[in-house]
Amino acid sequence: MQALTHMTLTDGLTEQGQTLWIVMLLYYVLACLTYHGKLKGDLDISGYPKEGHRKGDLAGAITVTALLNLCSVQPTDATPS
Repeated sequence: MQALTHMTLTDGLTEQGQTLWIVMLLYYVLACLTYHGKLKGDLDISGYPKEGHRKGDLAGAITVTALLNLCSVQPTDATPS
C-alpha cells in the first residue's frame, strides 16, 4: 500500500505494562489523489465523489492493541535422581 510509506508510528505500554498499544497514522500520497484529491465532489474514475484531499493530509489510522501475557518461569531442578 503506497500510503504506508508516509506514516507516523506511536506506541506505548498501558495498564501498568500489561497492554501494548500501537497507532500508525496514514497520510495521503500522490497515488491516492486520483480517487481522493481535488476537485471535491468531482467523480473519480470509479464513479464516486472525490473528497478534495491534498498530499500530506491525514488519511486515517490503524490501531493495534495487544495484551501482553506476563508469565512467570518457575525454576526446576534438572539434576537427575
